Amino acid sequence: MSVLKINSIDVDKIELKKPEKINNVYYSNISYNGDPLIVQLDKVNNNKDLKDIDNIKFPSIELDIPKRKNKIYNFFISLDNNNIKQTISNSKDWFQKNIPPEVIDQMYKRISKSTKNESNSILKFKLPISKGKIVCKSYNEKGEEINISSINENSTCSIILHIRGLKFLKQHYICDCYVSQIKLHKKINNIIVDNKCLINESINDSNDILDTELLENIDNQNKLKSLIEEINNKEREYIQLKNNIVELKLEQSKLLELIN
Repeated sequence: MSVLKINSIDVDKIELKKPEKINNVYYSNISYNGDPLIVQLDKVNNNKDLKDIDNIKFPSIELDIPKRKNKIYNFFISLDNNNIKQTISNSKDWFQKNIPPEVIDQMYKRISKSTKNESNSILKFKLPISKGKIVCKSYNEKGEEINISSINENSTCSIILHIRGLKFLKQHYICDCYVSQIKLHKKINNIIVDNKCLINESINDSNDILDTELLENIDNQNKLKSLIEEINNKEREYIQLKNNIVELKLEQSKLLELIN
């Protein structure tokens, strides 16, 4: 089984077989390059809480497609348009008569339904049932199988979808799709809080030592400056005193000459 990313699919190459009657409906199988059309939708938001899904007669999942991922929604618009186009071009061969294009368009129930919310789009897909049980496989972020009922509303997940074919009913027809697998993605929180104390006391001690040494050096430098300044002042006082003594001696000599 080959799983395709939607951006790798050329919708015009999707093949639709002539409808065959199965029980009370006609069914046209879809294939791509000769294989079943199985696609992967990456990281979309689940819009429904699935805790009671086992009690629902027609279970489904509802996906909230954000605007930034419009390529997903646009793929299903293209798929719907291609289904209508091929039904119109093959109507005579399939139904032995030409059905007006507007009638075919009205009969087709689109996957890509428009929404009032401008930012997001909603896509709804059924979950497969066999013998009254949902057979869609569900996995957690580690790839371990989980019960589908544990998938909560607003959870982020990847979806594997099998696009089986066109199912023709009495009044309308649909593109028959079902979810084959769901994988949850764990939401990432940027806030990191560890249960253990990660504070390293040695880091604080070393910083304290560095700070103390720095302060001591600054203090010693200031003391040295003060000492040098004090020495310089003493030296200036000594020179001034020495000069005063010389002057006094000169005065003394002059006085002695006058006396004699």
